[in-house]
Amino acid sequence: MEFGTLNNLSVSFSTIKELEEAFTENNIKTIVHNKQFKGGAITQQLYNIDDVDVIQLEINGKYRDFNNIHLLEQLIKSLENFIKQYNDYINR
Repeated sequence: MEFGTLNNLSVSFSTIKELEEAFTENNIKTIVHNKQFKGGAITQQLYNIDDVDVIQLEINGKYRDFNNIHLLEQLIKSLENFIKQYNDYINR
């Protein structure tokens, strides 16, 4: 799992930590930041918009493999949990 955040310019630190926690809580623990993928064209276009957090997610193929449903479920649960937490936070 890699988070591309334009070297932390496109997202708040707390959002990065919440997303990381969502993955680690579902046993996805190998997470890197801004190594190979720092953020593509969409990230670069959107990061200057006020109150918008932008993260490019690069997801290892083993978590997208329909032959390994357990890992796919871990990915889906992680994303689902993060989206719920993020939605609760921004709707306060």
